[in-house]
Amino acid sequence: MERLFQRVFHYSPRQLLLQTRLNGALALIESGRALSIAEIAADCGYTDHSAFSRQFKALTGQTPVQYRAQCRASSAGPAAASLLATLAPLAN
Repeated sequence: MERLFQRVFHYSPRQLLLQTRLNGALALIESGRALSIAEIAADCGYTDHSAFSRQFKALTGQTPVQYRAQCRASSAGPAAASLLATLAPLAN
């Protein structure tokens, strides 16, 4: 079943789940809503915000707090789009 999934989606189920969670986190951070990192982690399906922060940094190169600061400084426009474009190859 997992092989079929990988053939169809070009990701393992775990990779797709992590990618989906990360995309949700990026959207919440970019939205500018006043949510803590722990709230964002919980909203994206993480029970441990430190695990969320480690995975976020592993895939983006920045902690969620650093990414939020960058978004606030640059209004998130093109920076967010370019970050999302670079994440797909990293998940493989």
